[in-house]
Amino acid sequence: MEDYDAQAIAEIEEAERQHRERTKQLAEDAKSKSAAAAAPLIGKDGKPIPAAAGSGGAADSKDSKRPAAVVEAPEVRDPETGFLVDRVAEDEESGLIIAGTGTTDGKDERKANAMAAMGLVDDTGSALINKSKSTALANQMFSFEINYEKMEDVRKTCQHLGYPTLEEYDFRKDTGTAPLPISLKPSTQIRSYQEKSLSKMFGNGRARSGIIVLPCGAGKTLVGITAAQTVKKSTLVFCTTGVAVDQWRRQFLLWTNLPAKYICTFTSQNKDEFRTEAVVVITTYNMVSFHGKRSAAAEKVMKVITTKEWGMVVLDEVHVTPARIFRECMTKTHSRCKLGLTATLVREDNLIDDLYFLIGPKLYEANWLDLQNAGHIATVKCIEVWCPMTAEFYKAYLNSDSRMQRSLYVMNPNKFRTCEFLIRWHEKRGYES
Repeated sequence: MEDYDAQAIAEIEEAERQHRERTKQLAEDAKSKSAAAAAPLIGKDGKPIPAAAGSGGAADSKDSKRPAAVVEAPEVRDPETGFLVDRVAEDEESGLIIAGTGTTDGKDERKANAMAAMGLVDDTGSALINKSKSTALANQMFSFEINYEKMEDVRKTCQHLGYPTLEEYDFRKDTGTAPLPISLKPSTQIRSYQEKSLSKMFGNGRARSGIIVLPCGAGKTLVGITAAQTVKKSTLVFCTTGVAVDQWRRQFLLWTNLPAKYICTFTSQNKDEFRTEAVVVITTYNMVSFHGKRSAAAEKVMKVITTKEWGMVVLDEVHVTPARIFRECMTKTHSRCKLGLTATLVREDNLIDDLYFLIGPKLYEANWLDLQNAGHIATVKCIEVWCPMTAEFYKAYLNSDSRMQRSLYVMNPNKFRTCEFLIRWHEKRGYES
């Protein structure tokens, strides 16, 4: 077994060496071709030969100043999901498949390996190796099972080495999981940037785990709902608060034709009973990660959540959840695809990179300024309001430790009076608080 491992490692190293040499040779050939194309043609008399009309060189026709026509490739959409399909071009010389182009220019080996992890090369891995020099490794596919308890360590190590792992769920071929009878209402229309974000997730015909970043008010909830109706399998939605749970439930009923009996909420106040095999469960991070004693109803729901194989898990506001609670939610549940939604990939604990191996890479990020200029979100106007402490609070603040000081400036009475004034002011203008 050890000899076989050593042989496999040697084959991998040899394949990578050949790939590096081939990439270097291709780069040198490209430079030579570029230099030859730039050099003028010389005739027998030693004088430069003018380029023929229509050949792309110096023009001798009347239309020489007319810009060349640019023919854009037509959009390709998946016939079942309707989302745009990622274009994948293959370089016949090197055997390396590169997304969106037909050359290896500017693509380093780490990028190629990352693309292999993303499923952009064939299963055998032969696209990473010169096809003209086949090796034993090129005709083999290695599969192995990882201890579930060590899964996070493996993903983190792969991320560090530049070989990110990626989860892809071929939901259309999953006939063993009960389907969820969900579809968008005919009146539901998603915007162009929402469709683009979902195309990054479903562009290859499978559900790719990852994170979608959209600014506040841009419709992250509808993106998650559309993803769930595309997969059409049992879906688990994590929220930060009970208010967000109720919002997600209302949005599912608003945008889809899913009957209410298929939507269950699991909060401290409400614990719906599961009445169907395929179901949408909406809960909070704290409810699943709670370690205290639970009621009989809560234990029953938790047993289903932790033992069921979820088709998709939607993680709302992934940037605000504490690392410990987030990890517990990930380890207690089992899913085939994870979708993280957030308005900003910034965390106070500097652990934003952990989201990349716990969920997946960033699939799409919208520019809030572009959406604002297009009228999709409100124009942002930030105003800073200073709220001095009352005399009593300020005196206690000066004589307290850092923890108590934080509580005092948060509970500053003048802040509450200011918020109360702003809420009433907006209510008089006709806005709901």
